[in-house]
Amino acid sequence: MSAPRSGVPTMSNLSPSSSSSSSSPSSSPPTRSAPQQEPAPVGADPISGRPLVSRGRTMFVHATLVVFALAILAQAVQIQLIDRGKWSTAAVEQHVKSQTVAPLRGRILDVNGNVLVESRELVRLEISPKAIDSTKRYGSARRVIRRELTAIGVREPLIRRALDTTKGAVVIPALYAPSDVDQLVQLRAVRQTRELRRFITAPIGIQRILGTMSNEQQPQGGVELELDPLLRGVSGRDELLKDGKGNRLESPALARISAQPGHTVTLTLNRSLQEIAERELALAMERTGASGGDVVMLDPNDGSVLALAGARDGKPAANSTPLTDPYEPGSVM
Repeated sequence: MSAPRSGVPTMSNLSPSSSSSSSSPSSSPPTRSAPQQEPAPVGADPISGRPLVSRGRTMFVHATLVVFALAILAQAVQIQLIDRGKWSTAAVEQHVKSQTVAPLRGRILDVNGNVLVESRELVRLEISPKAIDSTKRYGSARRVIRRELTAIGVREPLIRRALDTTKGAVVIPALYAPSDVDQLVQLRAVRQTRELRRFITAPIGIQRILGTMSNEQQPQGGVELELDPLLRGVSGRDELLKDGKGNRLESPALARISAQPGHTVTLTLNRSLQEIAERELALAMERTGASGGDVVMLDPNDGSVLALAGARDGKPAANSTPLTDPYEPGSVM
């Protein structure tokens, strides 16, 4: 047999010590270390290792956040770019109040220039007791308000309420001429609202011919309606600043368009002749005992109507009967 390879242990090469140590009953048996467990990944169950949140749910949450962000971005684009003008106007309107200024309606005159119908600007007052100064001017302002309200005929209970600082704003119900309340409107606690009213000073016999105006200042029949495009004028526009308390202040920097008054209309009617016709008709009815009658005066040169008077049932007719009532042939002289 061939010689054993060197370096390879054989039964003969084993030392007695090594064999005895290996076979010794007192020696401890060899131990094996348990395999080390890898740590669970972040976001996974520590026992099973499975993820706590499913991948589909995570993607859904991410997609929702992306959609939400895109919606915010779209809204910002809508506000900042597309609707910029709209929101800029709304911001200005919070500080600036634009209001329409009604024009002064044109006058109606007779042939001699006497006023038959005209519009007048009147003032409505609103008093804020809490806006009265609490300094030395407080007593002075109170005296001015009391004196001026008494002068224009306001009753004492309403005056006391207008001076009671525990109350809100008080509106004085009547309308006044601007010259009658000139000192009142200069006080900070007094706010004025200007309104237009139509006044007829013509004799009663021609008032229905001239027409009337409604409470909304709309023409109701007669010359007022027929010549409304000439009489009504052109409205203006006024812009006022609003402070933190809602008070309106004038500013020269704001746009202001003045209203253009209506045209003056001159009729062929003669006020003096109209008054004569109405008076003489009443006297004739009294002398004759008639219950009614009509008078018409014309200019023989051109046929212009100078006066119209009518009466029914012993009093001036509500309508212009010379124009509205029929007559039998031969009854007109």
